[in-house]
Amino acid sequence: MMRSTLTTLGRFNRWFAAALAGLLLSALSSTVVAENIIFTIDPLQTTGGWSGIDNAYGAFQAYPGAGLSAPVSGHFLVGFDPTTSAPPTLQFIGGNGYFQLDSPYVTLPGINGTVPAARANLAAQTAGNQVSFAIRDLTWDFSTVPVNSVTNVPIDGVNGVYPATSTYFLVKSGGIDVTVPGGPGHDTYVGAADHMSTGSWTLTESGSGDWNLAFSSTYQYNYSYLGTHGTLTTHLDGAATAHFGATNQAVVPPTATQASALGGSTTPGGVSLTLPSAPGVDNTTLTVQELPNLSSATPEAIALAEANHIFAASTYSTTAPLQLWDVNYNGPLIGGLAHLVFNYDPAAFAGNDPTGMWHFDTTVNGGTWVFLPGTVDTIDHTIAVDTASFSIFGAGNTATATPEPSSLALIGSGLLALAALAWRRKRRA
Repeated sequence: MMRSTLTTLGRFNRWFAAALAGLLLSALSSTVVAENIIFTIDPLQTTGGWSGIDNAYGAFQAYPGAGLSAPVSGHFLVGFDPTTSAPPTLQFIGGNGYFQLDSPYVTLPGINGTVPAARANLAAQTAGNQVSFAIRDLTWDFSTVPVNSVTNVPIDGVNGVYPATSTYFLVKSGGIDVTVPGGPGHDTYVGAADHMSTGSWTLTESGSGDWNLAFSSTYQYNYSYLGTHGTLTTHLDGAATAHFGATNQAVVPPTATQASALGGSTTPGGVSLTLPSAPGVDNTTLTVQELPNLSSATPEAIALAEANHIFAASTYSTTAPLQLWDVNYNGPLIGGLAHLVFNYDPAAFAGNDPTGMWHFDTTVNGGTWVFLPGTVDTIDHTIAVDTASFSIFGAGNTATATPEPSSLALIGSGLLALAALAWRRKRRA
């Protein structure tokens, strides 16, 4: 097996995960951030690529029929204070997001007759094809640990720029296939973890509550296999966006039973909350963030949505993105269910009004999509539902038929990530 730095790190993934969790908890306890905000990656602006050199055979170039880079989709959770246009600190909350290479698979011929044809996101070879590699099914997550693990100093930004060298990654899936004159091999990257080698994150606010997070960074690692060795560098460049401002959150007084965000249920896109009883404690808040598409959900939620044909069919749209909200209330629910009222956009349903809300209920079997019929007002365009849990809600309906959703339907509803995943699963079968 290819003995790379990533492999060595992968052997210690359990130890590192435990240590990383401890550092993150320590950092969170010492760093006050106003909100944890979902940033959705723009795959049209974001790429992950590889370059490198083999010490014996020279620089790598794109393998015929493949490329050295691929678009990246996904999201990450970022903690910072959105009440100021220049937050002094930010923190990537690990375990809550994912980066995913999204290029369609390319079929590679057997390398030197030793490796069977296989699909990959990207692939490279030396000029004489003595050494070649292919990256497959790669997903990873980012976390921010303290710059100084002893004093728990958070990442400090100067004019919105934060060092990427304090950002750690943890590989969730994928690996590399390699062939050298001595033979073929495979290396899993799963569990590999390290900090980025170079780069920075730049956080800017283009309008009230409109945030852009641009990034450019690299990670360099060495490989050694059957007497051949060299260096590979991963490049990550792109941008992610989020909308989060003062209207996205509302403080709930100890004696209150109602709160609204994004203008409340009388405003397009707004949400209102009615509690079964007053919280009776301070510092309870309602937080609502509109999401551009389902790639802002967790990989588990995406996989379950892909497998749920009724969900995909019921959220079909040809005129506007799927309307999703991430709703959170951090106070107690005493004596019953919370009552949520959403103001939906009728244009998102091409004249076929929704009949309720899909909700990713994290309290059932570790997470599952459930349909809440609720009460729909097609005049005022509101949907009212009762719930005991909070996370992602999406306006939709239950379909009478359950055909397998096509990629066109998924793309029309803003579920581009679902389309890619479904297509890949078919190719793997």
